[in-house]
Amino acid sequence: MSEVHYALGLDIGIASVGWAVLRNGLEGEPERVETLGVRIFDVAEHPKTGASLAAPRREARSARRRLRRRRHRLERIRYLMEQRGVMNVSDIQTLYAAGSFEKSPYQLRAEALDRPLTREETVRVLIHLAQRRGYKSNSTSEAAKDEKADKTAVDQANASIQTMANATVTDAQIENLITAKGYTDCVVFMADDGVSVVVSAGEDGLQTEDIARITDIVKQETELTADCIKILEVN
Repeated sequence: MSEVHYALGLDIGIASVGWAVLRNGLEGEPERVETLGVRIFDVAEHPKTGASLAAPRREARSARRRLRRRRHRLERIRYLMEQRGVMNVSDIQTLYAAGSFEKSPYQLRAEALDRPLTREETVRVLIHLAQRRGYKSNSTSEAAKDEKADKTAVDQANASIQTMANATVTDAQIENLITAKGYTDCVVFMADDGVSVVVSAGEDGLQTEDIARITDIVKQETELTADCIKILEVN
């Protein structure tokens, strides 16, 4: 019996999968189409809005990753400070457990330009910086510095930079207020159309009163309505 070679071709779309089986010769050249067909199925999206049905799972998965990565960054910076003799981890935990700080991390970062910070102040500044990865500025900051750019472009770039800075400050304020209510961890993401709050929930998850409490905090800090606030819980 001679050896027969086949090749399978697939055309995978969001609402269908087309397929064909080719019979090839010994040298791999196609000889004929053995069979072919297509399978059509419903698009995995909301029929009214067109939103992907996988969006909630994708958002939750992304939220878990962001929260986990930030937690790991904070763990690493605490370990690094202990290794370098700045402050051991238990003392850092005691420092934050006491709370009631007189100055915000932003004020300490500004004062660090003119005076040496104390050990406790240095720890607070480093941990505050580690809460976010940071990013390399793109065309926004470049346009603001471009001497050839017209005044309108420069003004727009500066306005964008200020908007991002304000959003970062608001993120941090909301996170601090939520964690001060006893929640283990929290990450806030500001967007043009609303805000997403990722909260590390306990074994019982977030209850109705938890959702209401977090929503009230966000509304007070942003003046957004409840329909613009999305709260995600992760374990």
